[in-house]
Amino acid sequence: GSWLRCERCVGVPVIGSLMRLGVAPKTLFLQATFIGVLNTLAFFTSLFAITNTALWISLALMKTDCAFNLILSVIFLGEKCGIMKTAGALLALSGAVLFSAAAAIARKESSEEGNNLTGDIAGIIYAVELSVLMVAWKVFLRDNFSWSLLLGLNGLGSFIQTLLVLPVVLWAYTTGYEGKGWDNTGAVIGFCLLNGVISLALALWWSFCIGYTSPTYVAVAGVAVVPVTTLLDYLTLDLKLHWLDGIASALIISGFGLAHAGYSKEVHSEAEMRDIDDGDSACNREAFCADDDVNRSDSFVEELEGKGSLRAHRTVRN
Repeated sequence: GSWLRCERCVGVPVIGSLMRLGVAPKTLFLQATFIGVLNTLAFFTSLFAITNTALWISLALMKTDCAFNLILSVIFLGEKCGIMKTAGALLALSGAVLFSAAAAIARKESSEEGNNLTGDIAGIIYAVELSVLMVAWKVFLRDNFSWSLLLGLNGLGSFIQTLLVLPVVLWAYTTGYEGKGWDNTGAVIGFCLLNGVISLALALWWSFCIGYTSPTYVAVAGVAVVPVTTLLDYLTLDLKLHWLDGIASALIISGFGLAHAGYSKEVHSEAEMRDIDDGDSACNREAFCADDDVNRSDSFVEELEGKGSLRAHRTVRN
């Protein structure tokens, strides 16, 4: 259950990377399927809760489960929260909220029926549920679990979710369930595939290639997905970009950079501490060996002196 680090893993196959973590393939796919089914159920909940609210913005809010994950990880896992890390995460989260608000304003201005936040609320509820689930896994499966494994499974789960959700979305399109925003088959299919690919790519990138698997680091990466899903909302619904979008994007990018700097500093300090500990251990080993050599030398000298005294004693007797 240790924090796993993997350097130079770019290009390593998905399954191969996960199996390197020591998980049996059968267990791996069962857990990935479980996560995919859970995500699919939550997806359906949001889908049927949506009336005039675009599906895309609800999914953007779902991505803030990483922000809730940050809070729960600090509370229940005792993760350290430095100033730079915390400030970066808060900036990114603020940008995500502002982005969602800008999209809500744009939807309201473009629709005579107004803006219904039912779907957004469902997305927030799902975010909390997923965060609790992730932290619970980390707490109760310490012996054979890690955030690397969890995120890798979540990536595979998102891919499975995409396969499960796609037929339902196509059904919604053919029956005209949503109405607005479902008039382009290519956009609908592309969105579903993109959602799964983004989740999978983030999971692999942060788990295996960045070399640091802190849950708060992943939190910032998760929030960074919000502009992508919101942009799809604008493109599909033909909404006008709001000036708040620019501010939100700047906040998210700044927060991401600040948190990255904080984590890099933390990783370097941890590496230095490990080097110091290794050096101390080496010094201790050398000191022990030196002491042992001295003791052996002293014993050898005493033995020689003893033999010399015995020889002298025999000479005197003779």
